[in-house]
Amino acid sequence: MVNIQLQEKILFKIRNTCLEMLTDRGYKIPDIINDLNYNDFKILFSNKNINLSIDKTDNNKNIFVFFQFEDSSFGKNDLKKVINEVHSKFDNNDVLIILVLKDKPNNAVRKEILNPKYSNTEIFERKHLMFNVTKHILVPEHILLSKEEAKKVMETYSCTNEQLPKIYHTDPQVKYHGMKIGDVCKIVRNNKQNGTEISYRIVIAH
Repeated sequence: MVNIQLQEKILFKIRNTCLEMLTDRGYKIPDIINDLNYNDFKILFSNKNINLSIDKTDNNKNIFVFFQFEDSSFGKNDLKKVINEVHSKFDNNDVLIILVLKDKPNNAVRKEILNPKYSNTEIFERKHLMFNVTKHILVPEHILLSKEEAKKVMETYSCTNEQLPKIYHTDPQVKYHGMKIGDVCKIVRNNKQNGTEISYRIVIAH
């Protein structure tokens, strides 16, 4: 019972971090989902019904967050099954799918997700969503630039993508903000001596 209660509390915390992450990306989360309290979550947990399903709002994608509930391993066939079920549920493939797995995905899953059909699918380990990485006092602000903003940076500094400093697509901040390989990230650091420092990095594969 203690282990189940602990898992319940952990997943509730992770769920809230996911909602903060989606909000920070500019998605509008319905109040009925955003304001769920712990007691109501416990009911969903007992029914093994804690996944998040958010219909399209404004110009945003449909969103589905899958939480691995069982302790069994999560393999390539499990990945395919979840993705197919989500696409069927929304009756289209234009869905942002976030998979929150208990442990690090195995080699088969990491290889499979490189397939273009998973371009809107992201994988997180539970431990990486136990807290909001953007709220750590020592972590500078990371901002995803639009294609137009990135182009302006290149023109301002007379450089190409290849000449920008690099940041891996597995970086916690990159993953939190949903950045893709090829995106340009603006990093803002507050320096007590020199004031605000701004730098740019391009997201690359690890």
